Amino acid sequence: MWTLIPVLLAINIPLGYFVCRRYEIHTYGKIFSVGLAQYVVSALGVATLLVFTDQGIQGEQRLLAALYLGFAGVLAFAVFIVPIILLYAYILYRQFRKV
Repeated sequence: MWTLIPVLLAINIPLGYFVCRRYEIHTYGKIFSVGLAQYVVSALGVATLLVFTDQGIQGEQRLLAALYLGFAGVLAFAVFIVPIILLYAYILYRQFRKV
């Protein structure tokens, strides 16, 4: 799971920049919200991928397991990722303010 953090950052940082640039999101709070939403969606997406490729979980238990694993991952890695999102939002805010 620790190897996913650099991969997700490599995908989400440019994606967040282009989303903010495309939709003209230039305030610090909105940039932070975009980054936080990307983090939650990425965690849920990875958890869903992991659960649905597991053959041990069957039926309706898959959805519950995916949600549980996704939100547990969001909470577990929030200590590391939220400061990165705050720094990222500050850097983008400063850059968009210069333009």
